[in-house]
Parts: sequence; C-alpha cells; structure tokens
Amino acid sequence: KPSKQSHSRGAPMNWAQLTPSRSLCFTAFLLAFVAGCKTSKQTAKSIEQPIAVNSIETIDYDSAQVQVKITGDLIGDGVLDLDTLVFYTDDQCAGSEAGSQLVSEFKNNGAVISIPVDKDVGIYVSTQKSSQCLFVQNYLASANTPQAPQFRATAPASPTRSTNAPGVFGIAFPLTSTVQFYSDSDCTTLVGSGQGRDFKDVGIQVTLPANQTTSIFSKITDSLGISSRCVELTQFTHSTDFIANPTFISTNVSSPSNSETSIFVVGGAPLEADLIYIYNDNACSNELGVGTATQFASTGIPVTIQENSINYLYGKAVSSNDTPSNCALLTQFIHDSLPPANPVFVAADPASPTRMTNFPKFNWNCIF
Repeated sequence: KPSKQSHSRGAPMNWAQLTPSRSLCFTAFLLAFVAGCKTSKQTAKSIEQPIAVNSIETIDYDSAQVQVKITGDLIGDGVLDLDTLVFYTDDQCAGSEAGSQLVSEFKNNGAVISIPVDKDVGIYVSTQKSSQCLFVQNYLASANTPQAPQFRATAPASPTRSTNAPGVFGIAFPLTSTVQFYSDSDCTTLVGSGQGRDFKDVGIQVTLPANQTTSIFSKITDSLGISSRCVELTQFTHSTDFIANPTFISTNVSSPSNSETSIFVVGGAPLEADLIYIYNDNACSNELGVGTATQFASTGIPVTIQENSINYLYGKAVSSNDTPSNCALLTQFIHDSLPPANPVFVAADPASPTRMTNFPKFNWNCIF
C-alpha cells in the first residue's frame, strides 16, 4: 500500500490531508521517532495519538474474545462526521476489522471492538476515507469472571392472579452467559434458565409454585463454565385466593328517596381489605365509587345512582397485595321523584243509582 506523508508532533493531525504517495522515501527526526522508507505497506504511526482515550470497558466476553467499549476524543482536524473509524489489532490495519463506528456516533457513544483474550495487543485505527494506520494504545484483555445478575422487573408484576410462570428481566454480564433461576438461596432448585441477551431484552420465564410467595434466586454461568455467586433477585407472589366479602350497613341518604342521587354507602370491611369498590352490576365491572376500608366503615363511600330507578349496589374488597373478594350484593336503593299516576275508578257498591244508602263504597285502581 502507498505510504502516508508524515506529520510533525506539536501541530494537530489533519486527517483529511493524509493523502497517499506512490514512492516517497523520507527521514524525519521527531523526538526519538525515526520514520524509514515505505513503498509497499502502511505502518502504524505513533507520532500523533489519533484518539485521547477516556475509557476502555469490558462489556462482553467468551473463551476466545473480549468485547470492549472504547470512548475518547478525536485529536486533530479534518475527520468528517460521516466518515467511519475502523479499528484493528495489527499495525498494518490490513487484517480483520476489530470494530467500526461512524465518527459522529463515536463522539457520543464510543465504539465496541473485539480483541483476543489474554493477549497484550495494540489497538489501531484508520478511516474509510484514509488508508493511514494510527496507533491508539496497547490493551491486555482478560476473560473476567461473570458478575451476579441484576434484577429489573417481572412480567406480570407481582402480586398477580394471572400466572405463576412470569418472565424475569434484568442485566447479565457477559451477555453470552446462561442465567439460571432457583427457588432456594443455595441455587440448587432450578425454576428456569435462559441466555443473558434474553434476560435483558425479552425476559426469561420461570415456573413457580402456585398460590404462594416465592423468593427468586439467580446466578450466571459463562461460556468457560465459571459461575457467579448466587443472589436473591426478588420475591414473586401468585394468589388465586379470595378474601371475605364486604357487608352492608346503611346508606346516607336512606332509601327510598325522591331527592338525592348522590349518596354514601356504609358497610363492614374484612380485616384484609385495603380498598372497597362499589358497582351497579353483578359482575362488578361498572364501577360507581371506591374508597378505603376505613372510609367504608365510617363516613361511607360516595356514589351516584340513577334517578327514578331501582339501583342494585354490589361491592368488592381488595387487599394490599391485590387479592380480591367475590362480587357481593350489598343493597338496593330506590330513587323516585315522579308523582304517582291518577287512580282509576273500578266500581261503586251499591251501584248508582240507588235508594239504599248515601254512603256507597268506591273501588279504585292505584298505580305506584
């Protein structure tokens, strides 16, 4: 490959000016650096550090390679945001790429590169628009031991009545590891397992005992067979049980009423109850009001009933861990503000006309 022109230390590197020349032989004495004649290949330049490295962090590994994230600041002018940084682990920048990143993305997010395990290698960088191969720094990457998993969430959230086989979400290092879940602190009773990437992205399903609270423990085993310590992630509660139903005491206003449609429902709450819900249907689906168990037993829960109708009121109690009662009929409340219909004459006894009495009896039909 044609060589690049040299660049003196002290002035910022202008990557855009690094144009190839076919046969240029020069000698430059710069501190202790001497560049010889190059006519057939590009050689890594150390006269100017292209990236001021801020950090190199291991993000994943397996038995052969370690993935690291390198962040830093580009030094010099002329590197376009739309250009691409290409990283290598050889000073020719001629082998397989170790990783690449758009210049604009590197400035904000760094770049992820793969390097061999337990080998002190040099990291070099070039760009797609320049064949210059520049030395970044040496790095020795070791295969780390897996870290204990970190918990994020379960789906569905606990407590729940829907399933005892939730998905568990969290963070695993390395991502290529196997995440195992257990129901005991010694990590011996397996309840589920999956890949580290799934643990982060889609969750890993575990199967737990029904109708009880279970502590979920976990550990990670990497591709080398090395395991992390066993840690408790969370507790998950599944319950299909019911608590006792709420009971009715009174309403304020009393039924029947021809005035108010806003009333308070007062009753007794079971000990486990946290909230009391009032409905107007026997499936407890159309909610009229909700209040605390204390409120239900004292001032009552406010609801609005339909005027000029018979309102059937149902109640359901729910505990602090979302365990409900059954849907129970509390009472009926009659609201009627309409005047009654006129009475309808039926007959007189005796019939008119008569000579028998001037105190007849009249029969009427009255509709209420």
